[in-house]
Amino acid sequence: MHELSIMKSLFRILTEKAIKARAQRIRSITICIGRFSGIEPDLLHSAFMAISKETLAEGAQFHIINKPLQIECSRCGTLQIKDPQIPFACPKCGNKNIRFEPNDELMVENMEVEIANSNL
Repeated sequence: MHELSIMKSLFRILTEKAIKARAQRIRSITICIGRFSGIEPDLLHSAFMAISKETLAEGAQFHIINKPLQIECSRCGTLQIKDPQIPFACPKCGNKNIRFEPNDELMVENMEVEIANSNL
């Protein structure tokens, strides 16, 4: 389960950012995962729930956006979003020589924190 080690690293970075911003609490985190990232969303979510206990992120909302695969036909330039289970062919011209954007990333889309009011 490499999702646990990924979440530990990601969580460390997010916590450092929150502390630097003087956050008292992390309210929500939104992660974007590419279809070919090799990351299982449910396992990543479970890892977050386990790691966030008794931290700034305990009770935080954890959202995952699955980034769809986008392909482009090398002949006619048609762009489409594709399910990797479906055979790759351009729906417009039938060409099977297509390009697809890299889809293996893991990216923090958003993190919402709660910052205490200070009377400085």
